[in-house]
Amino acid sequence: MKKILLLSLTIGLAGAGCMSSSSPAPSAVQPTASVPTQTAPAAVTTPPVEAVPLAAPLGSDGFTVTNQASGPEVTIADAVAARTGFIAVYKDNNGKPGALAGTSQLMYAGETRNVPIHLKTASKTGETYWATLFVDNGDKNFNEASDVAAKDSKGATISSSFKITQ
Repeated sequence: MKKILLLSLTIGLAGAGCMSSSSPAPSAVQPTASVPTQTAPAAVTTPPVEAVPLAAPLGSDGFTVTNQASGPEVTIADAVAARTGFIAVYKDNNGKPGALAGTSQLMYAGETRNVPIHLKTASKTGETYWATLFVDNGDKNFNEASDVAAKDSKGATISSSFKITQ
């Protein structure tokens, strides 16, 4: 083993002497025969993270909701809010939000993923619902009368419809 290490070191040093004079000298200290060299671990490459589409650009208020399966709960895929608040879900009333069907737990400012919302009554295939982002009034409890619907940069309520498809 010592012969192989010594032979490798000798070949390595001889090869280093063959370097062209135009190459810059290495800045690191060269290993000696008494210090074993270690191979640096291979670089780990991580696949790129797929971006989650939001109803608004990251850093402003918005959320992503997709069509859902029928049942007692719906899930908001991703929500971004500048202030603490809630997402309220409403039954459809002729193309606009109608009766309140459920609300999320309090969401703190920032990004929240997979927000579950328990519905008052289980949804059925073919129904349409609306999700709306609200800003908490400070009491940490959803109150439709005093919590304010969040608005986008054009002053429109941040709300989106979705369907129960199965």
